[in-house]
Amino acid sequence: MTEATTTHANDINRPTILTARERRSRMRAFVGRNAGLVLVYILVLNLPAVPAGIVSAISAASSPVGPVPHLDGTMVAIAQCVGMVAALAVLLVIRRAQVTDRAFWLGAPDRRRMTPGRFAAFVAIVATIGGVTEVGTAALQSCFALFGISLTSASVNAINATMNESSLMIVAVVALAPVIEEVLFRGMVMGGLRARGKIFAIVTTAVLFGLMHGDLLQGLFAALGGVLLGYVAMEYSLVWAMALHFVNNGVLSVGLTQVIGLLPDAAQDPVYYGFLTVTSLIGLGVLWLRRTEIRDYITANRSPRGSYVGWTSARFLLMVLFCVIGSSAGFSLM
Repeated sequence: MTEATTTHANDINRPTILTARERRSRMRAFVGRNAGLVLVYILVLNLPAVPAGIVSAISAASSPVGPVPHLDGTMVAIAQCVGMVAALAVLLVIRRAQVTDRAFWLGAPDRRRMTPGRFAAFVAIVATIGGVTEVGTAALQSCFALFGISLTSASVNAINATMNESSLMIVAVVALAPVIEEVLFRGMVMGGLRARGKIFAIVTTAVLFGLMHGDLLQGLFAALGGVLLGYVAMEYSLVWAMALHFVNNGVLSVGLTQVIGLLPDAAQDPVYYGFLTVTSLIGLGVLWLRRTEIRDYITANRSPRGSYVGWTSARFLLMVLFCVIGSSAGFSLM
């Protein structure tokens, strides 16, 4: 934790006599400082899309056959990769003292020890979250369909379309995202929020992670998955959270999709949902067996009263607005 972050945290927890209004104001400022990092990330991430769009438009105008899908996909993928790396560089400068601390990456000296069995259990829980999200997505789509409204994940559709046109997008999703997003969210943001308790830091970071995706359906999965990633980073290390994020993106998402795509069309859905059902049941079994431990962890790490008023900070609400605007692209009339 940086000196500046420590000072702000001490301001929050200092036993001085403050009015309720002053406590709320400090809490909003505390959360706002960390939510601001996510806004910086989003801004820098999307800057390269401007020149990429200009190049694609020029290419389309000069081509006798109009837009070239492969070229457009490559430009989008390049912009994504450049934006992610540039955003990471900016954030490392902003929180340079924080990231040079060995504990930032490897966890506290009293961290828990990861074992192959535990990591496999976490992977199964990730699959369970995927299964719950699938059910939730289907329920939401059915509800909106009653009113003649179609709901899809515009961001996931865009990513899949770009990966079909350029393998560079796979690099962004599988290699860059697990590292860069974990450094930002489970490293910088969660580390900055930890002074208000582990549960508050994990949950708030997970919500910001979901909002960052700018998509209702994808954000739901990201927020739920973010809780698990936050716990792993908090109790084991940031490196293990990166590894779990990589397994989700590279194996359970991209890898599984590629493998299932090799099967006959009639077998693809049964294999996918069969795999999802089995792994989800395993994950549910793990959660059930660990239910007492989970309850005790939540009880022992509850946040001080009034912590969540920080979610009403202007920067946090800007994240909500960003997600609402982005999610609107997934709605259409049937």
